[in-house]
Amino acid sequence: MRRLQSARSNQFKKKTDTIYVKISDKEVKCTIVRHSNRKSIKVLVNKGTVKIFVPSQTSDKQIKSLLTQHGAKIYDILEKEVRQKEELIEKISLGEYYIAYLGKKIPVTSTESLEVPIRFEEHEIKINKRYIDYADVLLNRLLRKKAEEYIPERTKYIAYKNGFKFARVKIKDTKTRWGSCSSKGTISLNWRLIMAPVEVIDYVIIHELAHTVEMNHSKKFWEVVGRHFPNWKLCRDWLRKNGHNLSIP
Repeated sequence: MRRLQSARSNQFKKKTDTIYVKISDKEVKCTIVRHSNRKSIKVLVNKGTVKIFVPSQTSDKQIKSLLTQHGAKIYDILEKEVRQKEELIEKISLGEYYIAYLGKKIPVTSTESLEVPIRFEEHEIKINKRYIDYADVLLNRLLRKKAEEYIPERTKYIAYKNGFKFARVKIKDTKTRWGSCSSKGTISLNWRLIMAPVEVIDYVIIHELAHTVEMNHSKKFWEVVGRHFPNWKLCRDWLRKNGHNLSIP
């Protein structure tokens, strides 16, 4: 049995390499992730990094050709991220930046008197001026930590209150999903939910807990959701309209 499991785990192999490509006269570092099970090419530009996910047989020449073809678009995204970061730092320095925490606006300010890089106080987040260039990283880490403290406990409370049983809760960094539930009862939730109103967080938790009963989106599934959370449609609509704002540049 162990040999069979080992053979299955080695069936799909992943290899990561780094190449440098000139895009709009700028040398850009690109991480290449080759996967034997991948059928198509995907380019991901995020936080100043470029990742290309490709089938294992794809050559560096093909990848460079693709990047050259879409270079202008990639460059525009990288430049936009730089501008957003500069605007973030400027707004924090001027005391004009706010982030959402449990649906409430929290001011983010900079100070020279802080002994640590960042601190979440009762109604304010303070960033040490010496670390202001890393404000985006610090804020993301801080909010993820808050999510890891709040969301699992909230999930346990809601599950107990409504009679659901699950295996465990995982806080994840996903780009396209707010949550998921595995067939083994593991609930995975996006840390960015910590920026949403409490009622919206509760809806996503109930949604995933309902999957421990109905592993689909059938009529029965929505009946389970509605029985435990009557306002689910309002919260679902809120996420559809405002979910893209639950992020830090």
